[in-house]
Amino acid sequence: REDSNEAAFAVAVMEKIYAHESLTFNNTVVCEVIFKWKAGLKDDMDARSDVYVLSNSCRKCSDDNDGYYWEYTL
Repeated sequence: REDSNEAAFAVAVMEKIYAHESLTFNNTVVCEVIFKWKAGLKDDMDARSDVYVLSNSCRKCSDDNDGYYWEYTL
């Protein structure tokens, strides 16, 4: 996927920029880039979603006025 390629490219660039730094610092920078990328991707997906998460963990579809359902997570 294009998003995965962009993330991999960003990580590779950051690794080259900070190659002279310590491994811990390098890993911290790379993790921050990945975290920001994932947060941006999640925000984008949430903005496109037509499902709303309610405070009681139920979900409501915007096109179904009485359609509530639970999402089970492990």
